[in-house]
Amino acid sequence: MMPAQAQDDFAGDFHEALAPYGQWIQHPRWGEVWIPANLPDDWAPYRYGHWVYTDDWGWYWVSDEDFGWIAYHYGRWIPDRDLGWVWIPGTDWSPAWVSWRRGDEAVGWAPMPPDDVIDEYEERPEAWVFVRPQEIFAPRITIVAFPRTQVNVFVRQTVIVNRTVFSRQGGAHVVANAGIPPSFIAAKIGHPIQTAAVQPHVLRGTVGIAGAVVGGVAVGVAIHETVRAQSKVIQPATSVPPPVRFKPGQANLGPDAPNALKQMHGAPSGPGPGPSGGQNSQGNFQHQQGNIQQQQQQQLQLRAPSGGQGNIQEHQREEFRRPPPPPPPQVAKPAPPPPPQAAKPPPPPPPMAVRPPPPPPPPQAAKPAAKKCVKDASGKEVCK
Repeated sequence: MMPAQAQDDFAGDFHEALAPYGQWIQHPRWGEVWIPANLPDDWAPYRYGHWVYTDDWGWYWVSDEDFGWIAYHYGRWIPDRDLGWVWIPGTDWSPAWVSWRRGDEAVGWAPMPPDDVIDEYEERPEAWVFVRPQEIFAPRITIVAFPRTQVNVFVRQTVIVNRTVFSRQGGAHVVANAGIPPSFIAAKIGHPIQTAAVQPHVLRGTVGIAGAVVGGVAVGVAIHETVRAQSKVIQPATSVPPPVRFKPGQANLGPDAPNALKQMHGAPSGPGPGPSGGQNSQGNFQHQQGNIQQQQQQQLQLRAPSGGQGNIQEHQREEFRRPPPPPPPQVAKPAPPPPPQAAKPPPPPPPMAVRPPPPPPPPQAAKPAAKKCVKDASGKEVCK
């Protein structure tokens, strides 16, 4: 059990680190939770970033978001009907707190909620992100992720095969994310894949993460882990068996189990207590890491080791380019309409019959000249 003072220190650091990126509220069930702000409509946890595979912990989520070093490696996420995605604080550190699905055409992951409700939420489609197996190493998952409209289909076509493992043995605490064996992914890609070394940034009080940068929170300063590609490659599996449904308490380690789990004697105990469990133990296992640099910049320049591997990174760079989706089913197109006929000019009007000019008026008879009458000398009127 973590001392109360240590828990208070974590709570203060969580508040200081996440306040610039969202708001803290009191949840009726989960207590104080954090809600991120100013997010795109399709946002979901573990969607904006990329995966790398490490020898020490297995699958490690490298977030593009400034709050990711806290919210994807401590605590748990849960979708709330009224509030959307909320983050529940927890002091256990992990390379990622996720469940995994696998099928023939897709692999997927979803944030793990608190353990006492994990079975309730793992079948909800809105929690899952799916990609083609050969695209899991893409530098930006959001570009290659299947659309939300297809998630229901892949939930039905895949089974849950693994969860993040948190185990205790002999006083040591081990956390790892075996997920889907990377040799299975390599078989889908068709060539070996390279592992990565990660130097995470952790809060004061986090124990057992050798090589991590331990420190407090600098308000307004973005913090990201450091990643560099290693020369070690994982060969494709000669055969990929059908997925086996995960059973609580039995982690499916596969042929490429992380070192943290290989060092244990016996099978790990399965997922550890979530934020609601009241226990705040940290993974306590040793690993060595060198001076690590940003993997996505170095990875494309790193050549494969001798032995005929070829340029592994060139293959991986090609895999980052998502192949075009399959063409939609062809629908019989209706016959094109006939080309429009040129409008015919209207026929000319019929010629007008020429009317003959009207006959001249009949000649009028000359009027007789008017008689002129005068008086003679005797005063008698004489007319001529």
